[in-house]
Amino acid sequence: MTIALGMLALSGCTLSDEDAARQARNPDVVSSTAEGTQATAPSDTDVTASTMMKPVAGLGAPIALLINNAGVPGLGNTSMANVRVTPEQQACLEREASALERADLRTLTTNGGFVDLTVSGTVIVTKAINACLPPKVLAERLGEEYAMRLRVDKRTDPKFAACITEQIRGESGRLVMEVARVAGRGGQKLPQAVKAVVDPCGNTHLQRMLIDHYVRGGYSSTTASCMAFGFMPRITISDVLDEGGITNFEKQLSPTLALDLKDVTLECDPKKVGRQPG
Repeated sequence: MTIALGMLALSGCTLSDEDAARQARNPDVVSSTAEGTQATAPSDTDVTASTMMKPVAGLGAPIALLINNAGVPGLGNTSMANVRVTPEQQACLEREASALERADLRTLTTNGGFVDLTVSGTVIVTKAINACLPPKVLAERLGEEYAMRLRVDKRTDPKFAACITEQIRGESGRLVMEVARVAGRGGQKLPQAVKAVVDPCGNTHLQRMLIDHYVRGGYSSTTASCMAFGFMPRITISDVLDEGGITNFEKQLSPTLALDLKDVTLECDPKKVGRQPG
């Protein structure tokens, strides 16, 4: 995509730096002047950006592709694959991101990434994603990836994705940008922004995983349930995922958590306190 720089040459009229920058971003927006007066651009308080800027045709597609190709550290390179951005949502992205500077437009249309945007470009695209991408789309993908990688049945908690949707509401853009930032610097653990929206929703899955784990370790279902309820407040579903599953997680317990688990075991089944589950 080529963004042409429009030039305005009117007798007795000069462009301010602000007008020139605005036309560089969108040459179809031209300041009008009265005879013998200087052109004056409307202030931001008088006219919204969407009325001053013509949507950049085709801009929604590369933004949608970057979202679709986003790899969430801790979930894998294709963890956002199949995020479906509809044509209507792409048109919305084109409209909301039309104020991008030429450098940022070039970045997005020449295989650049979100992390390559300028500070102002990051703000614009973040707001565009918030405005145009329903949180449900991201929530469903995150829920599917957590369930798959933790080997839990998605039906265990049918409200999992719906809960994540509520956590993401108003934060879609920030979440996407944070994922891009962490992935760009080579992070391997789940980004904090992802944990913040998923962990409040994962207790049903976490409870089921802990109970099954302790039963496999030889505890009765009653004792296993007691231990799960006692230990759950100390950990999160993301803690387990970061270690690759419940078995690996328990092997990597910090000294503090190991003592906490011992205390919980003592409370639930004093006769087996010396036994190591798993």
